[in-house]
Amino acid sequence: MDNLRVIATWLLFSCIALQGWCQCQSLRADIKAAQTLVKSGETFRVGTAIRNAGTTEQTIIVFTCTWSDQWIVDNPAVDVNSNNCLSNVQEKIKLKPGEAYENSLMVHIGPATDQSVRREMTFRLGFDTTGYFGTRKPDQKVIWSNPVTVTVISD
Repeated sequence: MDNLRVIATWLLFSCIALQGWCQCQSLRADIKAAQTLVKSGETFRVGTAIRNAGTTEQTIIVFTCTWSDQWIVDNPAVDVNSNNCLSNVQEKIKLKPGEAYENSLMVHIGPATDQSVRREMTFRLGFDTTGYFGTRKPDQKVIWSNPVTVTVISD
């Protein structure tokens, strides 16, 4: 009887964990740079979209002012610029299957460490699905975007 309870409990928690994992997997992050040629040290706009690629309605948490702080970047030479604001409201956005929440943010390419005239720079952005911003938590769920490549030219 005790074995049956253990198995039933394990199955229940496994199903709950799998449901959470599946929901996160059905969201997709898409990004597009506003320009493909940037100067070393330049800041430029990147369009972002969180898309529900699943078959059920999904909810994401976004902040009206610090949207950019919900994103991380996988390339240390690229930074996401933070916004300063007086009012920052947390919103729950419901996305039906196929719908997307679109916004934009500014990214900064650091100065070149070498003296090359042109170089390709590829990066991805990761969206924090927990709606947490600031110092990253080790257990946060991140949805990584498609890679974007820009050509960086020296001044």
